[in-house]
Amino acid sequence: MNGHGGRRAVCSGEEALGKAQDGASKVERAGELLQEIAEGVSGISDRNMQIASAAEEQSAVSEDINRNVNEINDLVNQVSAGAEQTAATSQELARLAEQQQRLVNRSRWPDRLARSAPRRAQPPAFRGFG
Repeated sequence: MNGHGGRRAVCSGEEALGKAQDGASKVERAGELLQEIAEGVSGISDRNMQIASAAEEQSAVSEDINRNVNEINDLVNQVSAGAEQTAATSQELARLAEQQQRLVNRSRWPDRLARSAPRRAQPPAFRGFG
């Protein structure tokens, strides 16, 4: 080997070494980026699980609200039916009270006639003999 050939081999070796080091550096950086990507994916997965859990809780709360609204609706219907029954009973009581008043007024009518008729003289009360 002559001097030139040796230098070329050294240069070639140094060039290859530089490229290998550059390649290794790039592989290392790629590994770091992949690690960051993996951490990002893990974070996204955690957030997705939190969102799913929150959605599940929200669904349960919505079901509770719906159940409570239905119970309130049932109670309102019961109260409404009770109010209608009370109104009907009140009307019947008013009708009976009116009928009762007419009967009372009718039974007083002969008494009024007796009071309005002229009074006869009453004989003096008996005080005994003697």
